[in-house]
Amino acid sequence: MNIVDIKGNHCVCVCGVCVCVCVCVCRQLATSGVDFSAANFSLTFNDGELSRSFSVNVSEDSLPELDEYFFAVITRVYLNQSSLSSVDTSVLPDLAPGNQSVAMVIIAENDDARGVVEFTQLSYTVDEPSAQFLLLRRSQGLFGNISVSWRTITGSADSADFSPVSGVLVIPEDVATMPLPLAIVDDSQPEFAEQFSVQLVGVSGGGNLGDAVLASVTIRDSDDPNGAFGKGWSI
Repeated sequence: MNIVDIKGNHCVCVCGVCVCVCVCVCRQLATSGVDFSAANFSLTFNDGELSRSFSVNVSEDSLPELDEYFFAVITRVYLNQSSLSSVDTSVLPDLAPGNQSVAMVIIAENDDARGVVEFTQLSYTVDEPSAQFLLLRRSQGLFGNISVSWRTITGSADSADFSPVSGVLVIPEDVATMPLPLAIVDDSQPEFAEQFSVQLVGVSGGGNLGDAVLASVTIRDSDDPNGAFGKGWSI
């Protein structure tokens, strides 16, 4: 007997011409009425028929969830009363040995359970020095630790103006926002405004990237690029 997409927390009796099969669908992490729609089924096994299947809909929602599971257990097999007079009752049907009468059904994790990572904004203007001004947002699910790979793209500002040039940021479970460990280097060189970009490259650990993955950074004028003027005095 094939059991396909069985969900719920109830018992089902499958009665046929010769055989009745009782199936108990036992709820575990999945919840009836939330993750699936419970229902009762009645299937008929005709003489010589080897398999039947039935299904229950998995509920659609937008709630990020990890894997959930339940068990379908065949608890009883017996002859249909109407067939007793026409079959050999010396050989009765029985449950399959071992774990063949138990099936685990898994609802795979869904709705970005590990999170979607992106920048909170696409443009930043900062002074020299500055640090940890780029903020990442992790939306949807917050399950598990994830690792975000990132890199810088030089423009008028280059690797002498910021550090490091790339890295991997680990965002712990249940953390929704976290700064990128990037700093603007403090030097004494007069400079006009300079620009560079920071790109999120990928996510490991089950998360995904969002749309805002490329941010531009402008470093304001620093160390008086037009010169510093004052009145000289002498005695």
